[in-house]
Amino acid sequence: MKKILKYDLIAGLSVFLVAIPLCLGIALACGAPLISGLMAGVIGGIVIGLLSDSHLSVSGPAAGLVAIVLVGITELGSYSAFVAAVTLAGLIQICMGVAKAGKLTRLLPHSVIEGMMAAIGIILILKQYPIFIGQNADTGHHLMIIGLGVFSLVLLFTWDIFFSHRLKFIPGSLIVVLIGIVATLVLNMTMYRADVDHSYFVQIPAINSLTELTSLFIFPDWSTLTNPLLYKTAIVLALVASIESLLCVNAIERLDPEGRHTNKNRELIAQGAGNTLSGLIGGLPITSVIVRSSVNLNAGAKSKASAVIHGVLIILVLFLGSALMNHVPLVSLSAVLMFTGYKLAHPKHFITAWKTSKIDFMAFVLTATIVVLNDLLVGVLAGIAFYYTLLQLQKTYQRTDQVKPT
Repeated sequence: MKKILKYDLIAGLSVFLVAIPLCLGIALACGAPLISGLMAGVIGGIVIGLLSDSHLSVSGPAAGLVAIVLVGITELGSYSAFVAAVTLAGLIQICMGVAKAGKLTRLLPHSVIEGMMAAIGIILILKQYPIFIGQNADTGHHLMIIGLGVFSLVLLFTWDIFFSHRLKFIPGSLIVVLIGIVATLVLNMTMYRADVDHSYFVQIPAINSLTELTSLFIFPDWSTLTNPLLYKTAIVLALVASIESLLCVNAIERLDPEGRHTNKNRELIAQGAGNTLSGLIGGLPITSVIVRSSVNLNAGAKSKASAVIHGVLIILVLFLGSALMNHVPLVSLSAVLMFTGYKLAHPKHFITAWKTSKIDFMAFVLTATIVVLNDLLVGVLAGIAFYYTLLQLQKTYQRTDQVKPT
């Protein structure tokens, strides 16, 4: 038992180091309060970690939901209205788990899911570009921001290519954030100190007590229950979060050295409980996340204790590390998100779809295009309909061709 806990402690620390920049960065990309990302990380680690049947997957705010959050906040008019949708989405997920809907993801074409993820990557890049180039900053700040951004992005690519496999416990995102903090501290000690604009940095209030933490909660605006868009947002969140979570759990399950399997219906209930609680206190929506889960696996985790440990460490940051976090430049997080977007929309995904079949490629491209230009739900539904229509036409053509007289 002690040996297992030792591995889980190391893995929990490794996941924590990855989670901090991603929790902050995804909140930034969503246009949500930065602390909402950290609160979602705590709930994803502790609550879902305890309730989930998965031994290795780790949950938290996900890049795959950024597009939905952006649209949801805009359509509903406020973040408090949006977290009402998150709460409802969690309840829908619980109902899905009770109804044993965990196997329905098998009906979803892989090419459509990949197309959706590629589109989310493109959206991430497009949304972060203004922050990355220091839009609206004066000339001096603009040059510093874009310089740090380019350096951070180059470092992320370099780390991924040359060092990530040899130094699995040290994520490139952490290196970028630490360099951003050092650059800020150096800047504060130079003649530019008086010119530093705090709007270019993470801003998390100092938290010294549980009362101060709870004062930061953003509670759902239940007056929006009469707004049909609330239910549309909740349903989309529930479906996409469930799909992403189950796909992640399936992927990690296949890599589990002990060959353990996860009860998918229980996973939906766990994810639903996490999202319900996250919505009630103003946190971002949560899914099981492949990046955190992969780090957890590679770090040698043995049980779900590592996910819980990473959540506890995020709590410690909330109480003890806010002063340090406020030295993180937003452009550093922007670079992390742009790199994440590139990985999601990597050209290899287009090539894989092309090599699989023409139907898969067309469904992939159609889904990605509609999601970027229109709406995530519309894009996914169009991709599914297009895929199965072409598949049926292909089968009909093959049957017709077989019965032709010779």
